[in-house]
Amino acid sequence: MAVNSKSPFAIAIESFIADIKRNEDIRSPFYREVITQAVSERAGDNQGLRCAEQLSTFIADLERKQKRNSKTLWVTEKLRPLLAGLNEYVQACDVMIQAAPSAAVLLYGGARLVLHLGQNFYNCFDTVLGIMEEIGNLLKCYDLFAKAYKSSADLQSLLVESYKNIITFWQKASKLLSRKPYKTLLTNIVKPLYAEWQKCRDGLQRDRDRIQILAQATEADIRRQRDEERVEQKRKNMKEEIVKWIKACEDDSMLDTRTDVRTNMEIHHGHSCEWLFRHPDFRTWIEANKTTSVWYNAPPGAGKTILTSAVVRHLQDEGHKTAAFFYSFNNPVKKKPMTALRCLALQLLSQSTSIPTKVAQLFEDDVEHHCFKLNDPRVAVEVIEALVKQLSRIHIFIDGLDECEDREQLFICFGRLLNAKTYGIVKWFFSSRPDRDIRTHMQKHNVKTIEAPMDSLISDVESYLRDQMDERLDHHCEKCIKYWTDASEGNFLWITLMLRIMEGEGLTCEEEIEEELNKFPKGLTGCYLRSLAQIARRPEKHQQLAQRIFTMIVGSAQPLRLSELAHALAASASGPDDFSAKRVPKLDLIEELCSNLIIFDRTSKGSEADPLLKIAHKSILDFFLQDPGVLDVPENLHQYFISSDIACLELGRSSLNYLKYARYHQKQDISNLLDLPDHAFLKHAATFWYWYLSYAKPSAKLFEDILDFVKSPAFWSCIAVQSKVAPHLFARYEQSDHGCYSLEATGPTKKESEDRVNYAVPLPMWLDDYKPGGARVVQAFLDFVKEWHIVLNTYPLALDQCIMDAEWNEVMPGRDEWLSKRAERYALCPPEAATQNFEQLAIKDLQVNGSNPDALAVVLFGLQRTARAGIIPQWLHLQINSEGVAPSVGSRPRAPIPIADAKGYELFNPKFEWGLPCSALDPASLRVYELQFDGNNPTGFAPETSGRYLSNLEKHDWRILSRHPSELCDNKSRDQCAIAFHCIAQYLDSTDNHVPSDSGFGSATSSDQEFDQDDDSGSDCSSVSGVEQEAHHCMLFLHGGAPVYAFWKGHSENSEVVCAFHPVEPLAVWSHTAQELCVTNMASGRTDLAVLPEPADIKLSSAATVRREFHFSASGEDLSYLLYMTTETETGMQQTVSVSSFRFSIDERDGCLLQRNHPTATITHECSNSIQNPLILSFWNSEYIYVALPPLSCNAKIVRLRLPHGIYSEESASDSFETLRDPIFFPYSTQYRNAGLKVLGEERGQDVLALTLDADIASERGTDQPTMRQAPSLVTWSIAGRDGWRAWHPQADSQSEELKAGKDRCKMLRGTFVDADKRFNVPIRSGLDWTKKAFLSCS
Repeated sequence: MAVNSKSPFAIAIESFIADIKRNEDIRSPFYREVITQAVSERAGDNQGLRCAEQLSTFIADLERKQKRNSKTLWVTEKLRPLLAGLNEYVQACDVMIQAAPSAAVLLYGGARLVLHLGQNFYNCFDTVLGIMEEIGNLLKCYDLFAKAYKSSADLQSLLVESYKNIITFWQKASKLLSRKPYKTLLTNIVKPLYAEWQKCRDGLQRDRDRIQILAQATEADIRRQRDEERVEQKRKNMKEEIVKWIKACEDDSMLDTRTDVRTNMEIHHGHSCEWLFRHPDFRTWIEANKTTSVWYNAPPGAGKTILTSAVVRHLQDEGHKTAAFFYSFNNPVKKKPMTALRCLALQLLSQSTSIPTKVAQLFEDDVEHHCFKLNDPRVAVEVIEALVKQLSRIHIFIDGLDECEDREQLFICFGRLLNAKTYGIVKWFFSSRPDRDIRTHMQKHNVKTIEAPMDSLISDVESYLRDQMDERLDHHCEKCIKYWTDASEGNFLWITLMLRIMEGEGLTCEEEIEEELNKFPKGLTGCYLRSLAQIARRPEKHQQLAQRIFTMIVGSAQPLRLSELAHALAASASGPDDFSAKRVPKLDLIEELCSNLIIFDRTSKGSEADPLLKIAHKSILDFFLQDPGVLDVPENLHQYFISSDIACLELGRSSLNYLKYARYHQKQDISNLLDLPDHAFLKHAATFWYWYLSYAKPSAKLFEDILDFVKSPAFWSCIAVQSKVAPHLFARYEQSDHGCYSLEATGPTKKESEDRVNYAVPLPMWLDDYKPGGARVVQAFLDFVKEWHIVLNTYPLALDQCIMDAEWNEVMPGRDEWLSKRAERYALCPPEAATQNFEQLAIKDLQVNGSNPDALAVVLFGLQRTARAGIIPQWLHLQINSEGVAPSVGSRPRAPIPIADAKGYELFNPKFEWGLPCSALDPASLRVYELQFDGNNPTGFAPETSGRYLSNLEKHDWRILSRHPSELCDNKSRDQCAIAFHCIAQYLDSTDNHVPSDSGFGSATSSDQEFDQDDDSGSDCSSVSGVEQEAHHCMLFLHGGAPVYAFWKGHSENSEVVCAFHPVEPLAVWSHTAQELCVTNMASGRTDLAVLPEPADIKLSSAATVRREFHFSASGEDLSYLLYMTTETETGMQQTVSVSSFRFSIDERDGCLLQRNHPTATITHECSNSIQNPLILSFWNSEYIYVALPPLSCNAKIVRLRLPHGIYSEESASDSFETLRDPIFFPYSTQYRNAGLKVLGEERGQDVLALTLDADIASERGTDQPTMRQAPSLVTWSIAGRDGWRAWHPQADSQSEELKAGKDRCKMLRGTFVDADKRFNVPIRSGLDWTKKAFLSCS
């Protein structure tokens, strides 16, 4: 039988309709036209829509008819509110409409009938229309409130009343309008119609007013609910963030103690541990109505952890709140004090109804100081203190204090918690061995001690032993049970090991079982010796294998899998040169030899086929590490005892032998090998070989073996594995003021932080003690890591592009197999120059050798210091060919400049020849001098800078931000017609308001032609307050005549200005602010301003950094404008490159004119790295502009754009951008070595992309003696012509590969191999002084 599911609302409507039908005259139009149709309608989903369409159609027909027959032309407009109001009302009543289908027919049909009848009364029709319009307006209130309060019973009641009023009006109006027009006076129609309408209107207005009152009250309640929901959501969000902060990326399994309790309770036997609940001290502890603490101690193997879990479960079953943590020596995370604090904090937070204000403050303070992980134990203790204060009663359990790796910190933290003030009751329960230091700590804090009564332990052991002997040995001798229960001395571990050993003896009868039981030793040590004695009865080879098994398992840096152990055992010192599966020990034999001392974990991180091997109990680890000489141990068992250095040597040797296998002496895709069974030990050996050998006793033989490995191709296979699975081995570690180290993929290249920066160098720490070979290898490998660490820890597959020069390759041979054939690197320094005292040595020119197209010609310029005479300028001309780098004919002056303090000077010569006019720039003061000659011998300096400009410079400490020499478009001229220096200077005194008084541009010799400029208006380098100081900027032009200066103010280094020199006229164009082009006439020293049209779609106001660069065509008629800017995003930096092209002309009357002659081309690219100077590298030739986008210290994004030619085109110019098909990687030093980019054409359809790097020269600490740390370098890549480039794809190229991967930087550096719950160890060396070294242990 169907159930009537209609709402009271629908029932009320149906009842009203039934009353109308019953009372209405069947002869009336309302009955015939409306009620009859309503009765015949059936329910449907589109009931209201169909009726609304019928009314709309009728109104449209009515308007057409009125247009023909009368002046009333606005029927539709007048009735639009009615249609809208009815629709809104019907939507509010959709439940009613569905349940009572006739309701919509009456609503719309009644309106249609009234309009139809109203046509018969010409003078009255406008009145009808006005009433209809007002009805629609009155119904609008339902649209405002019905959706929000649809479920309100009050609203439903109001909907029913409104419905009755409307239908009643339709009924009354249709009755009045159905009279014969010729029999009825107009007044006899209008007055009663108005009377009926007044009743209806009063009712609708009352409904509307009540709805508004209802809405206001309901809105207030809903607003309150929303506020509460908002507060609750904010609290939830805050709680989630605090949970993340407390967890600090630790794995959930390490912090969820429910699993520990469940696992321990599965081991828990019957009614054991129940004696504790009857113990008077325990009852006093649990029943006391105040904060109390108790310490349960028992010897190893007495079941302390099981008992603690039993107490936790017992209290939970009784409904008490608990928090627990179980220390574990076998788990690198669970043996840390900080993990216990995290775990307790999370459990307490989950049981708190709100977040304590103190916890929120601690969290916000850490976040404010960019500490997104709770790493400070003191803060963690404060968090627990605050959470405990919110709980009326809590029971906190800490098990295994003796298994904590840092007891000192443990005592400090829990000592403070025991003394903390609480508002409720806190019950502390500790358990551990009865170690002296723990006992002293407990006594200090008045913690009650509970020691297990021996008879209680014996009783529990007896019950356990009885069941186990019956189940596992099928032995029921009460005498034996009694004897071995007493012999156990209450030690569950001893009983368990005894049963395992006996179970494996293959005993055949009761008599043999009793005989073996009588011989079984007492105590854990005796039990362990019994296991070793069983192995000692095996063949000699089995004993040797067992000895190596125990050594490797005890000494391993992290637990080994069975397959890893088997392969490590196969890589013996006397093994073959390559892997052989025949040498791998049988896995079943390994499991047999491990006896009962090693657990084969097939459930957690292990698998059924490849279990994880763990020491069964902490006492076993302690047993193996003992000196057998102090124990009563048979001589034949001494071999199984282990010392740390022997274990490290054993594992280090096996790792080294494994890595030296012949199969690793060739380049291959390491990714395909890592998970193959035949390479099971590869990841472990590569990740830990240096660590094992660092702690092994060094020897000459071991050193030679390591040196042989490091110089072999197999070493680079090892590097490839390390880079793939343990990238932290090539990371940066920056030391803070507090002595801590932060792990970084890379960092800023600012030289002022060099003394804090260290690099991971995965080589044995003592290797450099063997001089000179070991020291040279360590230093060379550190240089390699410094230069390529970002590629190594971020792009492991690009190892073949990490190229060094020939001199380095002599120290570290073996890389030929691993090097890319498309990349080359050259050290551009003759052998004799490397030892000379150069203050600077820079690459000034790079060209294809005109006489030998297969060779390159390089010009270097340097300043060599002498002890007495000053500095000697050196022009070095080199040639690079297939045989390497060699000097070529060139000028090499030996006459010194007679100024002793010319350190750091910049010399400018229009040609690379000695004896021509030469200018010298002091970068610190921006003073310019002319170098005077007597023949070819310099005689001294004469100042070129006028006194007026010296007054502008003297109060500031200047430095050169960038330098840009002129270069003709054919790229073949060795002349430098001019050079521009972009210099900046911070205020030396924050109260000093001394700025250049003219604040403008001018020459040192033409002060009468200057003009003033307000730099703060319209500049994107406007001054700011706060940490970032306003700086002076200066553009300084040297061109063979008087120097030209231009000054402005802006932020320190957020902008770069690159000028272009006109190829014909003595003009330089540049810009430092939006919409403004500066045109400097270097002959007159005058600078004029012109309007610079910026790209239309670029918002410079949001830019974090800006670079404006210009380039003239060969004729000087066309000017290209490169705009580069970055904006900060949530994930990194958004880079925008825009290239505009203008027709450039100079008019005597109008000055500089720019006319756009081609559309602007724009691309965007987002990267995750920070941006620093130089912002980009660029190179122009007559056909293309080439741009290298950041990160310039790693995987720079190389793009090029064909320069526009011909007539103006409206087509998008952005489609002309191209990028390299195969990425290239820049060395890390690119950012601080005045890098240059150039493309050299070659024959045979190939181009050469060249990166030039000036010498890296620094003074020895404590002296002024310059040291060349890196010679000038040239790195080249062969590009396969057109095939080497592809079109820029906005979607594919919009983000860097690192951003697309979306990896957490910390997790990425940690790698995939070192256990996430384990600290990793890494040797580091100072980036400034390679002899400074340390071993870090990182979480």
